[in-house]
Amino acid sequence: MANNFEKYCEVENKVFEDLFSLSDVKINQASGLDSFILEEFTKKRLDFHSLELSFETYAGINDVEQEVIQFSWPIIQNHLSNFPIDSPDYSSIEQKLNQATKKTEQVTKVLESLKRLHEISKHALESNVRGLEDDIDKKIGYVGELFSYLYARDIQKADCLYHKLILDNPKSFRQGLDLLTVIFDSDSDKDQVHFWEIKGTQKNFDTQRNNIITWFNQPGDKHLTMAIEAAKMQWKNEYPKVYERAIKALSRFQIQENNFRYVGSITIDQNLKPTDDAIRKFKKINANKNNKHLIILKTEKLLERIEMVYDTICKK
Repeated sequence: MANNFEKYCEVENKVFEDLFSLSDVKINQASGLDSFILEEFTKKRLDFHSLELSFETYAGINDVEQEVIQFSWPIIQNHLSNFPIDSPDYSSIEQKLNQATKKTEQVTKVLESLKRLHEISKHALESNVRGLEDDIDKKIGYVGELFSYLYARDIQKADCLYHKLILDNPKSFRQGLDLLTVIFDSDSDKDQVHFWEIKGTQKNFDTQRNNIITWFNQPGDKHLTMAIEAAKMQWKNEYPKVYERAIKALSRFQIQENNFRYVGSITIDQNLKPTDDAIRKFKKINANKNNKHLIILKTEKLLERIEMVYDTICKK
């Protein structure tokens, strides 16, 4: 399975009429795309880094010996394809565990702990998206956020990313910045901070463009400062090796150095073709032309792709 969004994208970068940067991104309907999207969507809405710790907790409660816990997780981890949407391959896991130990009672307890982990993880994932069945606008918006995150991660190669992909409440839109990234330059004094406002639509490009413009043109900087402070706290643990460099880039922005971009990203169906005039109005963002970047992410059968993601998660 592919692990890089770049494989599926054709990107045309240009300066639009000397007004701002424009990236026209075509997401190709290639083999493996849907599986890749589903896997990335799941990972961003369920904290996969915590699965091992949760398993250790459930196993400890079930009186699994510490030695057994330690060799069990690497075995389990190799049999979690499409977890937690699909059930783990319990038969194969049991076979491998029986090869590793003769303590059959312990193996039974390990499998019970794993079933509990799957049950809770599946519920957590469903809870994260449940309630969106009849709200196509929110579905498009959340998948658009995922596409933008993947673009920043895999195509722009951002060095630090702070996102809001895990929902607080799937029935309502969140407030605040959607994505904050720092991209390092060969000269650290030229590192860039990118502030993202992300939208998605099946039919109304103009409305979503205007929403992005309005968001960036808010008076004051509270909407940016809050995201910066949240990113600082998260990055200290997530990016310990480059944390200080990223903080310096954020600090340069805060003293109004010209090391930033306001990025507007809109995910649309490929059949929706915004006119040059519709694109041109992105210039209304109050910033220098070198600090404005519009990204249009286009994919075939947008609604089908989005329904596939949500239906697969909630069907079982």
